[in-house]
Amino acid sequence: MKKESVIKILEACVLLIVGVLFCVSLAVGTEVLSIIIGASLIAAGTVIIILSLIKDKSVLTPISLGGLLALSLGIFFIVANAIGFIFSYVPYLLLVAGSAIFIDAFLSYFVKKEKVLAVFIIKLIIGAGLITVGALLITVADFKEYVALIVGIALIIIAISNIVLEFYKAKKAD
Repeated sequence: MKKESVIKILEACVLLIVGVLFCVSLAVGTEVLSIIIGASLIAAGTVIIILSLIKDKSVLTPISLGGLLALSLGIFFIVANAIGFIFSYVPYLLLVAGSAIFIDAFLSYFVKKEKVLAVFIIKLIIGAGLITVGALLITVADFKEYVALIVGIALIIIAISNIVLEFYKAKKAD
C-alpha cells in the first residue's frame, strides 16, 4: 500500500473517532463533549500536521492547513465551550458537503471517466443522505435535538467510505 493511501486511511480513522465521540455526546453532555471533541481535534490536527511535515517537508500544504484548522478548532472548543455554536452551523455544512460529494460523483463518473459504478453509487448515496439530513435539521425542530448523533453518524459513514475506497484503490493497483 502506498504512503499516500496510509495517510488517507489514518485521516479516515481520525474522522471515525470524532464521529463516535459525537454519537456518545448524548450520554455525556455538551460540556464534556466540548472538551473531548476539542482534545480530539487538537490531537487529530497535530497528527495531520506531523504527517504532512513527514510527507511534504512543509507545514503549508493543503493537508497541513486542514490540520492547523483542526488544531485551532480544538482550542476553540475547549476555551469557548463552543459546541452549541458549532451545532447551529452543522446543517449548512452537511448541505454543502453533501452537494459537493453528489456533484463529485457525477464529475468522476462522467467527466473524468472513472467508470467504477460502486464508487459512483456510494458517493450518490452519501451525498443525498447528507443533503437530506442537513435539510431536515433546518426545517424540522425535533431533529435539532439529535444534531450530535447525526453528525457522528455522518462522519462515521464518510470515514468508512474513505477507508473502503482506499482499500479498493490499493487492491486495484495490485
